[in-house]
Amino acid sequence: AEQQLAEAAANETQQLIALQRSQLQAEATQLADLVALLQQSLQQCTSTALLQKALQAGEIGIVEFLQDRAAYYSLQDQWQEAQHDYQTALARWQFLQ
Repeated sequence: AEQQLAEAAANETQQLIALQRSQLQAEATQLADLVALLQQSLQQCTSTALLQKALQAGEIGIVEFLQDRAAYYSLQDQWQEAQHDYQTALARWQFLQ
């Protein structure tokens, strides 16, 4: 009877670990997609040098320049956070292997 209880507990533990691995793998996949999307968005942003030239040429005002920079830095922060979350999910998933 004790052996059956121990086997049942071990099976339950294995099932929980398998479920956690599956959830972490799904989370890591979603985060990888988010990182790629944010990376693509960052690459499409206007460079600081071009914005600086447009500002100096009078094509844009200081407010637009600062708004564009603020949006870029916000996007960069989101990318870094997503990268961190992705790496953390991968590490947790690998730990359960």
